[in-house]
Amino acid sequence: QLLRFLHETRYLQERKGISKTGAWYQDVVYCLPLNRFRHFFRMNPDSFLFILAKINNHAVFHNNSKKKQADPMLQLFVALRRMGSEGSVGAAVMSTSQLFGIGEGTVCLYTNRVCVALQSLFSEVVVWQTPEEKDAMRSRLHNAGFSIFSECIGIVDGTLIPFKWRPYPKENMAIQYRNYRKSRYGLQATVVCDDMARILFFHSTFPGSSHDARCFSPIKL
Repeated sequence: QLLRFLHETRYLQERKGISKTGAWYQDVVYCLPLNRFRHFFRMNPDSFLFILAKINNHAVFHNNSKKKQADPMLQLFVALRRMGSEGSVGAAVMSTSQLFGIGEGTVCLYTNRVCVALQSLFSEVVVWQTPEEKDAMRSRLHNAGFSIFSECIGIVDGTLIPFKWRPYPKENMAIQYRNYRKSRYGLQATVVCDDMARILFFHSTFPGSSHDARCFSPIKL
């Protein structure tokens, strides 16, 4: 009977209208001072516009429907606000929805589109340095007093990409993804960056329980 009830019931909670307005996006966001812009979107306006220019014409923002999608700028604002929100996943979606005056499902839709567009840039932005960039890095390290690293062209380290939830219902299935030192489930990643924290190489195939040395051993840099 319970299963039949669930199949026959589209909504488990009563549908009620929620007051929303897009006034904050239309009237406030473009006037935010730098520190507040960084607080809401985790980057400077120049960086925001740079990313927008890169993804603005991506096919995910343009369809053949008679109803046009929302401006890619709005979709990027929404995605960045959601991803930069503190607290639980549900709270981030709800607060972003209320802030921009859109539905919670729309927040998820915009975020997914932006992620698709950003992923398409991976091979363009995560690349090894040119000879000129390597020389520039060596000079910066030398000038900063790190002469011991004068031949360094990259800094490598491992990091855990945490999952919000346990990936499998049963612990014996999920145990390989558990990093006991950090008490989180996730994937291990090996990252190489330069002295300005720009990522040059990224590799993630091992579960969270793997040691950094194990993750690094099969990689050919």
